Amino acid sequence: MKFKHLFLVATLALLGFAACEPEEKDLGAPAATLSTQSVTIAQAGGTATVDVSATRGWTLSTDADWIGYNPTSGKASEDATEITITVAANTEYDRTGEIYFEVGEGLITKVITVTQPGLKHKETHTGTVDSPYTVEEALEIINAGTYTDAEVYVKGIISSIDTEKDPPGNSYGNATYWISDDGTDAVQLEVYRGYGVGGERMKSADYIKVGDEVIVCGVLVMFKSTPEITQGSSIYSLNGRTSGGGGDTEEPKVVTVAEFIAAADSKTQPYQLTGTIGGSINTQYGNFDLSDGTGTIYVFGMTSTNLGYGAQNDQSYASLGLKSGDNITLIGFRDTYNGKNECVYSYFVKKNSSGPDIPDDPGTPSGSGTAEDPFNVAAVRAYTIALGADVTSENQVYAKGKISSIKNAYDASYGTAVYNISDDGTTNEFTVYSSYYFDNKSWVNGNMQIKVGDEVVVCGKVVYYQGQVPEFASKQSWLVSLNGATSDEGGQGGGDDPVDPGSSVSFNLNSSAQTWSAASDGTYGDGFSATTQGVKTAYYKYNSSSEPVAPSADHIRIYKNSAFVVTAPEGKTISKIVITATAADKCVDMPEIGASSTASADTSAKTITWSGTAKNQVVLSAENGQVRAKSIAITFSE
Repeated sequence: MKFKHLFLVATLALLGFAACEPEEKDLGAPAATLSTQSVTIAQAGGTATVDVSATRGWTLSTDADWIGYNPTSGKASEDATEITITVAANTEYDRTGEIYFEVGEGLITKVITVTQPGLKHKETHTGTVDSPYTVEEALEIINAGTYTDAEVYVKGIISSIDTEKDPPGNSYGNATYWISDDGTDAVQLEVYRGYGVGGERMKSADYIKVGDEVIVCGVLVMFKSTPEITQGSSIYSLNGRTSGGGGDTEEPKVVTVAEFIAAADSKTQPYQLTGTIGGSINTQYGNFDLSDGTGTIYVFGMTSTNLGYGAQNDQSYASLGLKSGDNITLIGFRDTYNGKNECVYSYFVKKNSSGPDIPDDPGTPSGSGTAEDPFNVAAVRAYTIALGADVTSENQVYAKGKISSIKNAYDASYGTAVYNISDDGTTNEFTVYSSYYFDNKSWVNGNMQIKVGDEVVVCGKVVYYQGQVPEFASKQSWLVSLNGATSDEGGQGGGDDPVDPGSSVSFNLNSSAQTWSAASDGTYGDGFSATTQGVKTAYYKYNSSSEPVAPSADHIRIYKNSAFVVTAPEGKTISKIVITATAADKCVDMPEIGASSTASADTSAKTITWSGTAKNQVVLSAENGQVRAKSIAITFSE
């Protein structure tokens, strides 16, 4: 009986204690507050505090192993809890990490950014000859999508050389090789078909070798998914040997073609030649024969202005409007290549005639040059010629016409196109030189392409180039309308033919690579979408607690529990998708919504790969964490 009595007393006591336990209050809808979302801790290390509160239970987490914090979790409360963040001394470079404040089961996630200066400081460079980029800096610029069409200088050590397809000593005089900061092939930058010191041809197989220290002058690009210095670069310095960026040159010596052929090759002595254009003419690069009665010399790569010895050809010959039979004066240098005499690094001086070829019937001018009332071609020609030679208009004007000829439909390296317009589509042309795409943006893969016969409206500044060619000035104009279309949404090309991307496509995902628009989907909610090379990419809020944000300069941000949608062009099905992320901690598995497959993450390669049953549309969910995608490669099924 005593035992039964004691058991009853103990039971009642336990019930009494349980009854005293307070119930968790209902604090309303999910909410979270932080006293600050960023803290900075000194290089020597230390602590910082942040007050947090939430209407649900919460936890803290981080991917940065150098950040400590306490406590790591808490309960719902109206009162704030003080979080202490602890960081040790930083003997390396500046660093930044994030602490994730997650409320409930993924209901709300906020970020506390922790920054700390380091003991070491990376030297930054400007990409000039006096401050060339490192390979690491050049790669960062390319991968961020912030490169331009301007030439820059990059310093490195040759880590490997293409000895099969583009070896030094080939018939073109260029070579493909790779450079790195440490001379290894761990992190390297491709130099695609670059020339030698000062732009000279690499005439022997041992012109360059692994281990050589070089400074390369060229244009940075992302070719498909490969960062590179694009074709046409030159070596400014090879193991300290330099052309001096063109070097000091003497005054041009006026000679006949025969005297020029008899002269010695020279990088410092320019010659002035006068003769008649003939032979097989390459209007893109400015290659032709020049004859004066004493002989004929091959002119390789004449440009419109003096770029200096060793400079990259800017493909400006076409803007001169020259033709076979024209008598011209030029200045260039003597060279021998494969036993053939050549005039190289030459530039146009004048056309030996009474002036430009003005048509007998220039047409009837109309229009006022505004967006609402564009000039016709006759009017913009008259307006430009009235400015006088080499005077660029102060104001931008609009001109409308039909494309009559195309010199360069679109150059991926420079992001511009060169073409002519006229009122009737054939005569009295006006040149649109190095002109940009819609919204004054660079042309990229997937943009609508132009063709002869297209009707366009172009806006920009105009110039009467050298008193010879009336044109839209180089890189100071852009496409306003193409056959009535004012944007490329829908991936249509120069008319009504749909873009066929082939068996695969790859492109960057950022604010400059595409024109993104706010979008809404009945299933996945609000977000942003863009069409590139006929492929529509989009990301939507879906089940995320965070609103989608517009693309950044180097990536798109797909928040946790958001949806990422890839839609193939009509008639195509997707068999594989590879997404490249900006960092390992922003590279996570992404399950396919409505299917059993998953896009698997490889954090070492920073890629997320999906492959499955071929379909027109693939929808992935970032349910395992935030993804920051900087590029995508898509393979279509056969």
